[in-house]
Amino acid sequence: MEHFELSQEKHFRKAHYFEENLSAGFRCLIANRAITNIATGLFSVFLPIFLYITLGENIRYLALYYLATYLSSLFLTSTIHKSLNKFGFKKAIGLSTLIGAFYYLAIFLLKADNFLIIMPIMIFLIAFWRFLYWIPYNIDFAKFTTKKDRGKGVGLIEAILSFVGILTPILAGFIIAKFGFNWLFLIGILIFGLSYIPLAKLPQTKERFSWNTGQFFKKIIAPKNRKLTYFFFLDGAEAILASFVWPVFIYKLLKGNYLEIGIISSLVVLTTAFLQLVAGKIVDKKRGQMIKTGGFFYALGWLLKVFTITAFHVFIFDAFHRFMKVFYRIPLDTVIFETAFQQKHFIDEFNVFRQFCLFLGGSVMALLIILISFFTTSINWIFLAGTIIVFLISIFYKKIQDSLI
Repeated sequence: MEHFELSQEKHFRKAHYFEENLSAGFRCLIANRAITNIATGLFSVFLPIFLYITLGENIRYLALYYLATYLSSLFLTSTIHKSLNKFGFKKAIGLSTLIGAFYYLAIFLLKADNFLIIMPIMIFLIAFWRFLYWIPYNIDFAKFTTKKDRGKGVGLIEAILSFVGILTPILAGFIIAKFGFNWLFLIGILIFGLSYIPLAKLPQTKERFSWNTGQFFKKIIAPKNRKLTYFFFLDGAEAILASFVWPVFIYKLLKGNYLEIGIISSLVVLTTAFLQLVAGKIVDKKRGQMIKTGGFFYALGWLLKVFTITAFHVFIFDAFHRFMKVFYRIPLDTVIFETAFQQKHFIDEFNVFRQFCLFLGGSVMALLIILISFFTTSINWIFLAGTIIVFLISIFYKKIQDSLI
């Protein structure tokens, strides 16, 4: 394994993709994310569909479930974040692996006649996983990458995740069509557990949270941080559209053909995977232009999805949307990581701040979907919200670069 990692590092150095050697911590994060996303890739399209079916194909109930998970994440992030001081970031990410496996085990046990018992457990587990994983991961990523290669690092991880995502939707669709959802969940649990292996060599980072809960909420509503709050709020609101609204829309449009859903999803990923490496190399030089131009066309992609009525539209519009996301999201994420790194010893507080605002944005969007569901069953009109949000983010992203908390 060590020989493989060294040969991979030499390959990237020889190709001049990275200007500096990859840190040991960054290599551990890459391996962990790759294995984790093999598991989550099996569920990315189909988990919302499974929950949608289990809840009687009612988008309102599904949105209510996601609302509950985000509200739970808000509570944990704002109240117990200082517990990570004693626990440590490395142990937190390791424990998140176990929590994630139990989450998929709970889904395995979920049935239409027991969802009132199992779903509260699922809500707690996914909220706890988000808390334990994303805060330490984002802090470690910022610390284990350099300014020269941070954009390339984002591009490399996104490319790896995309290449993983080429096969997983087809494989998941085949498993569901042939054996049912239960086998998919069992395979996912096993692979998710394997993601712990790279974490054994993950370096321990020394950061400590200094804000208590009262100080945390003061920072959230402080006029000085208002632009930062709005930015991450919008980012979280947009993310929820892709997480469950689009998969459910595809399911309804393709009339439950799981294999077709998987094939189309894989083809879409295949058309955009290589671009993520290219974008990562360009991003450090033309970041602002990429965010504005990519953001415009990425917003247009949400608008096109409003008018999706055939399987061909699903492929064309989603491929276009993901294509443009490459040139919008990678530079944007790089700006976010660099802003985090600029916080110095407040990098941990910054990432808690960010996660809270993301969860708040997701909560409000889930609530909006619930309200819209009372007036129309055509969920594709919700994609208009994505168009507006991305326009705002791509226009005002510069506001966050000098916003120190």
